[in-house]
Amino acid sequence: MYKSIIVNITFIKYRLYFIFFVFIFLACSHKKTIKVERISNVKYYTVTNDIYPTLPGRLLYQDGKIFWEDALNSLLFMHMYDEKTGKELYSFANKGSGPEEFNRPTPTLLPDGGLMIKDLGSRLAIIYKPSGDTLKGTPTAFLGGGNWTRIAAINDSTLVYLYPGKEIPFKLQCKYQATHFGHRPINESCTNGYELFKGNIRYNSKRKILVYCPINFLYMATYDLSNSKIKLIRETENGIKHTRENGKILLSKSTPFGTRDFDMTKDYIVAVQSDKEYEEALDKQIYADKQISSTHSVFVYDYDLNLLKIYNFPFAIVRIAGDNLSNDVYLLASTPDFKIIRFKI
Repeated sequence: MYKSIIVNITFIKYRLYFIFFVFIFLACSHKKTIKVERISNVKYYTVTNDIYPTLPGRLLYQDGKIFWEDALNSLLFMHMYDEKTGKELYSFANKGSGPEEFNRPTPTLLPDGGLMIKDLGSRLAIIYKPSGDTLKGTPTAFLGGGNWTRIAAINDSTLVYLYPGKEIPFKLQCKYQATHFGHRPINESCTNGYELFKGNIRYNSKRKILVYCPINFLYMATYDLSNSKIKLIRETENGIKHTRENGKILLSKSTPFGTRDFDMTKDYIVAVQSDKEYEEALDKQIYADKQISSTHSVFVYDYDLNLLKIYNFPFAIVRIAGDNLSNDVYLLASTPDFKIIRFKI
């Protein structure tokens, strides 16, 4: 009898120990809350205010060169500036139906140096390589047609396409070999995926990762492209409120707007996103009775997708670019005149 009591007591004791250690483990493994730092009165340097776009398109930075796209211009719609002097070095690339002209151009940086412009309506791509005082354009062709909306170059012969209308939205195309991967933020079949899941993709050649952010709602995902087995590294929690109607996914009216543009630096993902409280107050101050909303904030995430900092600016931010060798960030800002500025995280 006494032995039975001792055994029971011992069992209860070890059971309590087990529960205690499980509790401690769960408490320790719980994700720590990170206090987000808000920064205003940001110190920045004006690279150039000598730009006059009809509609600013992509902004890209690489090796002391800044590329920006004049999206509504047909002749010489791409521009390359020297980051140190702020002077324009080249204007290049034309839209049209002639040879080596683009119908719907999409620019992307080449990790090994230079810029590629891929035509959405054909296989045409032109690789531009700056060298000293010259800029050489070499026409080439890529497979991978269809309703893609964005590209990211992995190297001079490999692209990742974003197909927002497909349930597997990414395709890595290397010559004749294609690899489909990934999933959409709302992993449900729908008839309006093409519009709903549009966004931007960028590739970081130093970390070998692809990042995707949609425009219509807040979401971010990173994929490991370091080998042939592409895998999802992490994604932000999917708490996107939505309903369904006639095969469509309808977002809740309270859904915050997504990422207007983003890029990467050495240590951070930098995104143009709305800081609602700050921007509503600022817009009321600037525009008075006019119903105008613009984005004045840069959100800074680490590569674990934790939000660390929010930089608030007194002017609208149109485009963003990052230097993956440092933590310098470049903004195409509207003050209301357009200019390119640089600040350091």
